[in-house]
Amino acid sequence: MLIKPAPSRSSNWSGDAFSHEQTRDPFSLTSNDLSVKNIVNHLQGDFISVLSLAQWRNVDFLPITWQPAMDQIGSGGSAKIQQSTMNSQMDFAFKRLSTSSSGLADDEALFRAIIAEISVLTHPYLRDHPNILRLEGICWDIDSTENKTYPALVFEKATHGDLSRFKASEVAKGMMIADKILICAHVAYALAVMHSCGIIHGDLKPANVLMIRDNEDLISAKVADFGYSTLALIDETIALPRSKPWSAPEWHHRGFTFDQARKQDLYSFALLCLWLLLPDKSSTSAADVPSPYALPDQYDPIDFEDIDSIERLKGTNQMRYRASKEIELMQDLDKTLKQNLLTFFKDVLSLDPGDRICGLDRFLTFLMYEGSIDIVQSHLNRGESEPLLPEPNFQVDESSIVVFLSSPLTFIQIAKSLDQFVKANFRVRQYIADCLEYQYYLHPERTSNLAFQLAFCYKLGFGRSHDENKCVEWLSRSNRDRKDLDSEIGFVKAQRSWQFMSKNAFLLNEKGFLDWAYFSEHQSLQQLQTAEVQYTQEIEDMQDILGKNHPVVLILRTTLALLVERKGDFQRSHDIQLQLMNDLISDPDYGPDHVSSLTSISNLASVLSTLGDFDKAEEMHRIVLSKSQGKPGGEDPHTLASANNLATIMQQKGEYKEAEKLQRQTLERRERMLGKRHSATLTSLNNLASILSLQGRLPEAECMHRRFVEEGKQVLGVEHPHVLSGMNNLAEVLESQGNLDEAEDIDREILRTKAEVLGLWHHSTLTTMNNLALVLQEQGNLTEAREMHRNALEGSERLFGTEHPATLTSMGNLAFVLDLLQEHEAAEEILRRTIECSVKVLGQESRDTLTYMNNLAGMLAGQQGYTEAEYLYRRACEGFEKALGVEHPDTRACRDSLDKMRRKIDIDTSKLGSGQIESIQEGK
Repeated sequence: MLIKPAPSRSSNWSGDAFSHEQTRDPFSLTSNDLSVKNIVNHLQGDFISVLSLAQWRNVDFLPITWQPAMDQIGSGGSAKIQQSTMNSQMDFAFKRLSTSSSGLADDEALFRAIIAEISVLTHPYLRDHPNILRLEGICWDIDSTENKTYPALVFEKATHGDLSRFKASEVAKGMMIADKILICAHVAYALAVMHSCGIIHGDLKPANVLMIRDNEDLISAKVADFGYSTLALIDETIALPRSKPWSAPEWHHRGFTFDQARKQDLYSFALLCLWLLLPDKSSTSAADVPSPYALPDQYDPIDFEDIDSIERLKGTNQMRYRASKEIELMQDLDKTLKQNLLTFFKDVLSLDPGDRICGLDRFLTFLMYEGSIDIVQSHLNRGESEPLLPEPNFQVDESSIVVFLSSPLTFIQIAKSLDQFVKANFRVRQYIADCLEYQYYLHPERTSNLAFQLAFCYKLGFGRSHDENKCVEWLSRSNRDRKDLDSEIGFVKAQRSWQFMSKNAFLLNEKGFLDWAYFSEHQSLQQLQTAEVQYTQEIEDMQDILGKNHPVVLILRTTLALLVERKGDFQRSHDIQLQLMNDLISDPDYGPDHVSSLTSISNLASVLSTLGDFDKAEEMHRIVLSKSQGKPGGEDPHTLASANNLATIMQQKGEYKEAEKLQRQTLERRERMLGKRHSATLTSLNNLASILSLQGRLPEAECMHRRFVEEGKQVLGVEHPHVLSGMNNLAEVLESQGNLDEAEDIDREILRTKAEVLGLWHHSTLTTMNNLALVLQEQGNLTEAREMHRNALEGSERLFGTEHPATLTSMGNLAFVLDLLQEHEAAEEILRRTIECSVKVLGQESRDTLTYMNNLAGMLAGQQGYTEAEYLYRRACEGFEKALGVEHPDTRACRDSLDKMRRKIDIDTSKLGSGQIESIQEGK
């Protein structure tokens, strides 16, 4: 195993490695405001203060969220930790903080904890420290039940979990003493630089040290969870939490000076080092414990899981003695290193804090001598000529604390982060505006800027509908004039792009991995309708001020188009996408080759395929794919999405070989770029399985669909639309193989889930009703199938009207089951009305219209109405050949049905004579 060498001083203290130009905040505190009292007054525990601090420290508001079904990977003192996959090299962890998950008494305490964590993680000396977990940004945790929004902190995920999990893992089984000492050195470096900046961690323990593997395949320890950390001046009193058994023995609830708190951090650090150096708890005899430990016959190891025992050792000053005994038993330590460790634990694990030497510099110095460096370097085989560890010289820098604590928490500038706010759910914008108004009345001393931001909201339509009168009213309360507001609006108009501050977020965005999740929170029809109204209003308001092609307005227009598509209003989505595409292509700032234009073309093509215009959709997807492949990084997510979409079109056109080839290539590339458990990779897997199913390769398709469903439930959750779609596909394959009982069970599970999550009358729920009814038909349960088809038709008529394509599908399905129940007249009447509406809505050459004609022909042929049946079959065959080609399965099936009917006519004619056949047809 390779543990990363401890960093040099130069990498610790360089500030932001990925810097951007920064201008001085006009609302920053001056040197006259730096008393402790003023600092505390500025540290308000509220949502707006969190946003202000994040903006001032250039923390991004990221357009991403966690995958709810992925395992919860931790639970810190103040939050739940969840995860999401971005690509094959990077996962993100999300620290969700709410009063319900954190155990904090109220929102004010919660927001103070968030402020403490952001303050520590964005300190100039800590932000890029290699042994402190980097804050990548903030996203949004929307609590719809309480109509609140909480910030969720976004971090790089710990690839090997926390230190406790790491020590027990297979990866760590072969750890040598050199590995463990380097892990301790990583933590020491982080803690030392924190203390030098006047920061107390306050809750140091194995659960708050994360193990992360970097691109060089080296593992680093990174200190995390700063919700209890304190940023303080030397003379302030600091309250610390208690985490048994890691807290120092002198802990109490009354608070400590900075020096006292620092000594408690050191005690916790020494306990952590001792715990790491010891063998596993389960190894209690010499036979069980590998080198470098030499255990006597009678050995009573320290058990850190026996909290009462550890507390007794700490309280009686026996911890120093037991630590010394443990170190003495370690065989592979050379004499000098062993003596240094003995001295360190003696200095730090003292019961009396007054006898406790502040020993981080001493601990690091112990690793500096030649023998220790030889141990580390020989194990790592790195061969550096320079020392791995610098000369330690850490002093408390009070001036840096004062400068940092002058953070302008009274200042929030919506315009500065407008594009990131607009990529969020509309409820985030509404909540920001709500909080601005609440804080205005709650804190009169901070009214000026809050009122100005509200004037901006009413002017632009941000979280509020545009209202010129209210804009003027709030502007007058801000004691600022129209020129200031015009300048703010002018700043937004001039912004054609915003850059992410985080290096990782910037790179992910450049490569196309940070597409915002347009409407992932909107599930039910009511939520979709509410969102549609809100986005329509925002577009109307903002395009009046900024113009229809401003980047912020384009985000809203694209979101609206995809949202109404999900609602099932495909024609409106088409119209929005078409106008958006034309606007972008004709705009000289964009043009036909711009990534925004290509995205709009791809989105429009997807709607066209839903509406049945496969040739046009194919043409547009090929345009996007050819232009994307010609750009640098031809395997970016946008290009792969285009390839996936084109494969889907070829599948719909019946060109299965090309569809399979495209989809296999897409799946392989997505697995390589994103990893096997990424949602886009799983989508390609599901699509490929569907193509195999259409080719009759049912066992192979079933295997892939089962893998998709299993992994999709783990990553996305059973309620995710993609997972439900995959379950539907699996049921379809099972039905095709005659496994009707399992297919029925799956369809009923899908229907229950959709009814609970989306509502009974959601278009997706109605589709599942139809699918389940078809399975029931196959089982011969025609009565229940008829009732289910009728319910689906009723819901579709209520939702879309009588002429919507989805309604026509339900009518066709109902007609089919009625025919099976010998209700021929009712079936024929419904199917004729279906064809009439389909011709009107979709056209005579539409695939759906042709399918209904084919079905009516079959129905008439079964009743010996051969003349009209042959006419309808001919029309359907000609239409399928023209639209889909001669070899498309639908074309062949239609032609086979016509030939089968002709053969039956020939047989009947030979038995009955042509006169009787004509008589039967005339009677019909």
